[in-house]
Amino acid sequence: MVILAAGPLDKRIRIEFKTDPPAVDDNGEEIIAWNLERTVWAEVKPIRGSEFLSAGQTQSEISHRIRCRFFSGMTPRKRIVLGTRAFDVVSAINVEEKDDYLEIMAKERL
Repeated sequence: MVILAAGPLDKRIRIEFKTDPPAVDDNGEEIIAWNLERTVWAEVKPIRGSEFLSAGQTQSEISHRIRCRFFSGMTPRKRIVLGTRAFDVVSAINVEEKDDYLEIMAKERL
């Protein structure tokens, strides 16, 4: 069993999901509201250029690798918030299918 050491998990992130169905304002425009699902400790690292190719993604799609202890239900329909920064989830991998930790590939919203 591989256990992710607590040391690298030095960032407190929020996992959020969209309100469904979305709210609508007076002009009929959709208002996207995000709700807190959970807060977890994570390691958040930008991906170096050489890693974009090995990840099989283009630079515009993935900017960060986020690792945290495993929990079920992480999908690209959710987002990650670190302070004032938001990240769209591109993929979430249950590393080695052991339910030890998640490796989340994400794109920072600018």
